[in-house]
Amino acid sequence: MKRSMSIAIFLSIVGMWSPGTFAGQPLRRRAAQEELSQVLQSEADGIITNRAARLKDALIDSKWDDLAHWQAGEVRGEKGWMAYDQLLLMDTSLALRKEYRQRRQKTPETLEGQLQLAGWCRTHKLLDQERVHLLKALKFRPMSSELRTRLGHQFVGGSWLSPQQQQRLDEEKGMRAAALKEWAPRLTKLRDGLHSRSKRRQRLATRQLAAITDVAAVYAMEQLFLRGVELEELVAVRALGEITAYQAAHALVDVAVESNNSLVRNAAIEELKEKPHKHTVPELLARLSDSTETAFVTRFHYSGAFIRQVYYRERQYLRQAAIVDTTLQGGRPGTGRRGGAFYATGTKRFVEDLARQQAELARQLNKQSENSNARIYTVLAAISDAEVSNTPEKWWSWWNLEQDIGVSEKQYEYYYEHSHERLVQLPTISCFRAGTPVWTDEGFVAIEKIRAGDRVLSKDIETGELMYKPVLQPTQRTEQELKTIMLSGGETLDCTIGHLFWRSGMGWMKAKDLKQGDLLHSVTGAQSVDGMTNGPIAKVYNLIVADFNTYFVGHDMVLSHDNTIRKPTNAVVPGLMRKELRAP
Repeated sequence: MKRSMSIAIFLSIVGMWSPGTFAGQPLRRRAAQEELSQVLQSEADGIITNRAARLKDALIDSKWDDLAHWQAGEVRGEKGWMAYDQLLLMDTSLALRKEYRQRRQKTPETLEGQLQLAGWCRTHKLLDQERVHLLKALKFRPMSSELRTRLGHQFVGGSWLSPQQQQRLDEEKGMRAAALKEWAPRLTKLRDGLHSRSKRRQRLATRQLAAITDVAAVYAMEQLFLRGVELEELVAVRALGEITAYQAAHALVDVAVESNNSLVRNAAIEELKEKPHKHTVPELLARLSDSTETAFVTRFHYSGAFIRQVYYRERQYLRQAAIVDTTLQGGRPGTGRRGGAFYATGTKRFVEDLARQQAELARQLNKQSENSNARIYTVLAAISDAEVSNTPEKWWSWWNLEQDIGVSEKQYEYYYEHSHERLVQLPTISCFRAGTPVWTDEGFVAIEKIRAGDRVLSKDIETGELMYKPVLQPTQRTEQELKTIMLSGGETLDCTIGHLFWRSGMGWMKAKDLKQGDLLHSVTGAQSVDGMTNGPIAKVYNLIVADFNTYFVGHDMVLSHDNTIRKPTNAVVPGLMRKELRAP
């Protein structure tokens, strides 16, 4: 005790500590967090706010609060926090990146070329660029364990997972475990109340379930209520209908398609009718599949046979191919060594049995798909009122027309034995006209001049994190009819009608749906839409950005989605959930 007091007195003398220092920190931090919440809520409510200016004082006492810095337009550099545009002045690698661009221009789009450039990037510690070129090399050898190891991928449960995928799985696993721990006692008690002999207690349990708004309760409700008991499932379905988070809509889709109780399925469909299509239709369409086709290839050799079974089917944005290889030790039909006739007969019989098993498995898979598709068609027809022929292709095309998007050739998703990897997400046609400025780590660059390996300022919708991220792939398309968005700052943006911008308070919104007065989220504040008009017909360009799938466009730097399929979110401003979903 005396030693602690002596240290305190010493620190007080030299000016490093005062009795109120630590006591005041929680209060100042709480005040800073309240200011941040008010700033973000103001934007969500449609009030134009200069976040950087309003958060200036809060940042002094928020060194530990990353979100405040991101929302003020700051990124974390080697020397700490700094404004996104100040990073250019502190960057010591400009000459190195210039050499990188020169090498990139000369490098062929071959396996050897991409590996060589990736190696050079690694030597010079350009790790984002190394990742881009390793991913390009992976397209040539999608199952290369050496490439995947260099990318930090892990082989988990028969699948190669990127560090980002593994992180998302770990986060979801932790979130589900935490949700069950938090909600299981209360939900179990309410579930028991449904079976009480007391009508009053039954009604009370039903009302309390319907009053739940916490998204975490969805995960616990799925485990505790959706277990085949009709009463419990019907009450849970109604409760899920009251929760506005997209996770509740996804849970209702599960019930509407998977439940063996038609009464429960119909109840789920009724609740889904009240949910936004963006939370329900993509989830349903992703479950549709064409029939499974097969191929069977056998190559005999003196020591046995090599057998390849291929299963192939179409999904909405993918062509899935499962490849199962079997090496059989035995003999070649009619020949062979050490009793070749015996081994040849056994090998032939094994191959014939395997072929029959493959045909039977394909039949079972197609029957399952047929039954599942039929239920999905029922749900889609009920919630959309669309008159569409019941085939996967017709429903997929209907949605593309509804969203004003087009799709390029489908990418492949390969399964080797029990492993798989989605190569590249399918691009849409949402794009910008040439000359549209995009903010990169070297300032504004016209979108058509950006190449794979360049880094753009990007924002994570869920966390609000602001960070420079590498472009994985630039895209361009033929001439399109464009819309012109007029912003309050005087700038105009020409883009396709389906391009997504972050509309503060609402989320991602297509250009064609924007209207005068809408606020678009920008790097340090928000820009108001002054008007919309028909634009020119021009060739268009877009980007695929690593991890966050966003970038900032125009000199006013409004937040734009990249050329990948948007993911569902509950955010109203990046980093801020809707009021009813926030922790109290």
